[in-house]
Amino acid sequence: MFLETKWACLIPFEKTANLLKEVLPVAETINATTIQNHLYGLALAQEQEVGEEQWMYDCGSINQRQALPRPERTMVVGIDGGYVRDWNDKKSVFEVIVGKSLPAEKPAKCFAFVGSYDLKSKRRFYNHLTSQGMQPHQQIEFFSDGDDNLRNLQTYLNAESTHILDCRAAGAVSHHHETDSPAPVCIGIDQSG
Repeated sequence: MFLETKWACLIPFEKTANLLKEVLPVAETINATTIQNHLYGLALAQEQEVGEEQWMYDCGSINQRQALPRPERTMVVGIDGGYVRDWNDKKSVFEVIVGKSLPAEKPAKCFAFVGSYDLKSKRRFYNHLTSQGMQPHQQIEFFSDGDDNLRNLQTYLNAESTHILDCRAAGAVSHHHETDSPAPVCIGIDQSG
């Protein structure tokens, strides 16, 4: 099942079926539909494991976080969004959110999801960061262009986070949105005046 899943994610289902028949002792009845059904079943099972979406993730109290040994280095996360147009229906677009997390002790890892369709995007992002070693008292620096949907995704994931706004990408930022979250640090423009 491992090879079937890996190959089905990389090459067309029909080619996956043919390759499996060639290299493994599998039934001759395996075809593209079988591969697609197996992959769909696996995706449904993984979706059940994601957990419920929350607007805020509990990092414990300040006293609980201070009692834990502090990780030596800050985790850095870059995140951005973009719109992709449907090839056939040029008026239809969807948003893709992509990024990369750079923990101190593990290799960097990229992530992506379709923000306009995913009902558990914040949970998926939180799960990704915890799989990369994020701890309740982990210092995290989020770099983004400050788009509202990206700010909402990052807010309340970790109490020790700093949001760094790349104002060159976002344009001149003249005000901070009226939210409970702290104002982002701005890089790329002169803030002295």
